[in-house]
Amino acid sequence: MAKDSKLTLKPSGKNFESMTEEANQWVEERAEKEIPKPSPLQGQIKRITFEIDGEKHQAIKLEALKKGMTIKQLMLRLVDEFLEETEGV
Repeated sequence: MAKDSKLTLKPSGKNFESMTEEANQWVEERAEKEIPKPSPLQGQIKRITFEIDGEKHQAIKLEALKKGMTIKQLMLRLVDEFLEETEGV
C-alpha cells in the first residue's frame, strides 16, 4: 500500500513563523501611517523614468521596506528632501 501524504502550500519551521510575524507587524504598522501624496504643479503630475543597476534597486527596495513604504513613496520623500535642501521649496 502507498503511504498517505498531505500536500501543503504552507512552509513550516521557526524561520517561517518569524517571517510571518514580521510581515504581519509590517502590515499593521503601515496601515497606521499616512501615505504622502505628491503635490501637483499647476494641476499636472509628471513622470520620471530612469534605469538603475540591480544592486542599487535592491538596496532601495530594502530601505523602503524597513520604513514601511513603497519605493515610489521613498523616492518622492527623497526628492522632496533634496529640493527643500537645495531650493527651500
